[in-house]
Amino acid sequence: MARIYEKARIGDVDIHYHLADFTDPWREPPAETFLLYSGYCRSLEFWHAWVPLLGRDYRVLRMDPRGYGESGKPAPGYKFEIEQLAGDAFGLMDHLGIGRVHWAGDSTGGAVGMAAALLAPQRISSITACNTTAKMAQQTVDTYAIGEKDPAAAIEKFGVYEWCRRTLNYRVDVSKVTTTEFTSSRRTRASRRSANSSPDRERRDSWVVIRDSIGSQVADEIAANDSRVDSRFTNHDSRFSQ
Repeated sequence: MARIYEKARIGDVDIHYHLADFTDPWREPPAETFLLYSGYCRSLEFWHAWVPLLGRDYRVLRMDPRGYGESGKPAPGYKFEIEQLAGDAFGLMDHLGIGRVHWAGDSTGGAVGMAAALLAPQRISSITACNTTAKMAQQTVDTYAIGEKDPAAAIEKFGVYEWCRRTLNYRVDVSKVTTTEFTSSRRTRASRRSANSSPDRERRDSWVVIRDSIGSQVADEIAANDSRVDSRFTNHDSRFSQ
């Protein structure tokens, strides 16, 4: 089941976010903040494993952009603008009293970071753009359209989940990706369909989709890696709660 953290009303939408701070409260100057911004069709859980790696020395802010994860969903036909997405991040920073951040963005998250730096350079200490381009080549656009007019038409036809599944191999190294988001979203839908469905049954349903998409051998490797990451995260959290 997907985790629900905090929500803040930013402009016309509720933004779902998580701020982790395991730094020493007496530290001077106060610890700087990393803003980890997810790419297209991903949630803040994409950065799950980075929290314990950064959290001892920096505050770590993760957020679901509008329309993603547990953040508010605009009405059908809403036109997303990169300036608006950057503005949502600035609004959340204002809400939390954060003046500047080190922006780390994956895919479109990196592009939003570039726009944020152009809009308000005084608020961006640094940018780490992963798997990001300032302008997408037409060949890439056609690839993500998977036979339709454009990616938007493909998503409209197949739905976000099916579009993500079909384009998974284009976006990530499936030999290294974890299953956190796949299993969380699948379990959430399964629980909504049937209040009597068990976690074991939901997990089996999740693995049917994943195995069909990437093959059983890779899926087994992903499961093993995901268990190691979750164990490391749990151990790190318990260390700071003592």
